[in-house]
Amino acid sequence: TTWSNSDIIKRKYGGIKHSAQMSAPQTVFRWFIINPNISLQEDWIFNYKIKNQTGEEKEKVGFKRRFTWHSSVTAKTNLYGLLPINIGNLNSLRHVITPSLSFTFQPDFSDAKYGGSSYFQQLDSGEKFDYFEGSYVGSTSHNEKRTYRLSVNNVFQAKIRDEGGGYIKANFLTLNSSISYNPIE
Repeated sequence: TTWSNSDIIKRKYGGIKHSAQMSAPQTVFRWFIINPNISLQEDWIFNYKIKNQTGEEKEKVGFKRRFTWHSSVTAKTNLYGLLPINIGNLNSLRHVITPSLSFTFQPDFSDAKYGGSSYFQQLDSGEKFDYFEGSYVGSTSHNEKRTYRLSVNNVFQAKIRDEGGGYIKANFLTLNSSISYNPIE
């Protein structure tokens, strides 16, 4: 399990950012790695804006707290290919393929079940105005994201005999590709 934490304090607009990330990679069947991950962020502001009925923005002095997060799970493995070649000092070529499949989720924080009423002002027009917009900590995400991603990383390596009888391993080509899909967009 990995845990990281960072706190950033910026006094200009009275904002404080706290963030933490936790991951717990697990090896399954000795060759398959599954890594769940969650990133947490809590933001505090001491000045925020509201809109009045005419649509004019007004700054208010007061404390607002926002807790947001996103999570993901990734599954990956390494596949190895070896081609023994004896041409001059070249001893062999190795190809390492790392396929990876991941899913990332981020909720719509304007939804009441994720704290939306604390982060957004509900206007008579039905529009939601973000209290955090324009602040140091940034605006609140109001789009749900569900992203599926497939990536394949390739590394080609050469094993070369040096003058002392030992071997030098060198990467001579790296080729990476990925595709992602968010069914909500």
